[in-house]
Amino acid sequence: MSGALRARRRLAPPLLALALAACAHRGAGAGAASPEERSDVELFAVGSAAAQAGDDAAAAEAFGRLADVYPASRRAPAALRGAGLAERRLGRLEPALARFQALAALGAGAEEDEGRFLAAECLWRLGRSGEARALLDALAARADLAPALHLRAVTEGAVLDLEAGEAGRARRALQDGLAAFERAGERERLEPADAAQARFYLGEAERARFLAAPLDPAGVAPDALRAQLEEKAGLLLAAQEAYLAAMRAGHPGFAVAAGARVGELYDDLRRQLVEAPLPPGLDAQGEEAYREALRGEVRVLAEKALVAYEETLSAARVAGVENEFVPRAEEALARMRQELGMR
Repeated sequence: MSGALRARRRLAPPLLALALAACAHRGAGAGAASPEERSDVELFAVGSAAAQAGDDAAAAEAFGRLADVYPASRRAPAALRGAGLAERRLGRLEPALARFQALAALGAGAEEDEGRFLAAECLWRLGRSGEARALLDALAARADLAPALHLRAVTEGAVLDLEAGEAGRARRALQDGLAAFERAGERERLEPADAAQARFYLGEAERARFLAAPLDPAGVAPDALRAQLEEKAGLLLAAQEAYLAAMRAGHPGFAVAAGARVGELYDDLRRQLVEAPLPPGLDAQGEEAYREALRGEVRVLAEKALVAYEETLSAARVAGVENEFVPRAEEALARMRQELGMR
């Protein structure tokens, strides 16, 4: 959920990680301890070095052994999280879930709450959306949760609603969550970027309403068709407003995703107009007039989509963002240029 849109950047392994890895793999002749004899400090060093080096199997083993053998260690919560994340990267969701649940069971605190969020994500990935939703609802209901974490719980619950086809419920929850976040911002300093995910998914909820609204030139009278077009335009603007707010929030990944979605809004309306059948009862002159008007509208929509895609890709290059929306925007931009007769 929340991790799907994070910007990816290549980072060279820190020198500390390399030193730890060398220490962890020193030969038996140098007096290396066996895995059974290693202290919690050594196991944490091994796990950290392995994670930095991309050896998730070794990281899961070292962190997991620390958590199992030294449950009272002050490093145990971080080890449970590290083991769970390594298991998740390996695609082993059940072991990852077990680690995150063990972390959450330690009690109250920032690390334990992160364990609850990560457990909810694993449950979702395992197809156990009901359990994930119950966990997120429990988080959102807590009065002691920080505003950013409350909004995160609301947002991730709304994502489940969207996947279940409950766009209206998701929209209401996100509006309420953002309103609560903004009220909290009047009492304390909050980071606008913490609301970027919620604003993006509010755009998704508005987009779902836009896509679901009917547009049937062949099945309704002219006045009804005019009303349908006005409703479509209003829903498009509502979705665009939410996406623009996500772009202004300051999170590069969600800004790129939202920008691509703005282009898709205009692209989707253009496609619906092109694919819609002609209104019935038109004579030859009326058909030609309708097609001429349609060509003009379609071109305007294509031009708006093209600008949105160009600006999105430019922003992605500047910020170094590489997420699933970048290749989609590239493909759509090429298609818009072709349709507009541009090279």
